[in-house]
Amino acid sequence: DLLLVTKNCIRRIYNWSPLQFQNTYLPENTQDTIWDFKDNILILQTTQDLYYYDNADASIQPLFKNEETFTLLTRQHWDCNDKEVVLLDLNHVFHFDILSREMSKSIPDSQWHSVSLSSHGFTCLYNSKFNRLVIYKHPSANNFLLDVTPDSHPDSIHWCGNDTIACLFAADGEVKLFGPRGSYVTFWYPNDIFELHTEMDGVKIATLQSIHFISKVQD
Repeated sequence: DLLLVTKNCIRRIYNWSPLQFQNTYLPENTQDTIWDFKDNILILQTTQDLYYYDNADASIQPLFKNEETFTLLTRQHWDCNDKEVVLLDLNHVFHFDILSREMSKSIPDSQWHSVSLSSHGFTCLYNSKFNRLVIYKHPSANNFLLDVTPDSHPDSIHWCGNDTIACLFAADGEVKLFGPRGSYVTFWYPNDIFELHTEMDGVKIATLQSIHFISKVQD
């Protein structure tokens, strides 16, 4: 179903001919609006409280009351999958377990500017000041699975499948895939790239002329 997210409700369109839809509003006692929405998790504008949109009964349920635990500056400062939410505060990285509803800090306490979370729980952090990109699996890990400094600043970062990261360098017309131990492969495209989209088995690259697909295979 198509979901349309507005400031105060989520509209689920479940039939097109005739057009049928269902609106789900924030709880009545919520004096706030929706700031961002990703994968059924929504964050409010003022409080930055976390809520969950349940597809089964079309309800919006509270998950975590922020109470100034964290501050998100941009929409690139958080991401989620169906198990957890990762939030980038000014100096900390928080992991929120959706099932247990427990919030915890991870090891890489430093300033990060964007986060991307794979469906298998790999976390990718990027620091634009130092042009540093890291990947780790468990929040309590003492080392990174990948720690690289790209040649230039990527325009966007997306997962290729669940354990390989794809960086778009639009000015050069290239997509670079970083794998374990810093190995990488580069793909060049003659037409301007304007979008990357993660798939379960790879990544789609949309150019002005066509759509390409990169699929990861075994070594």
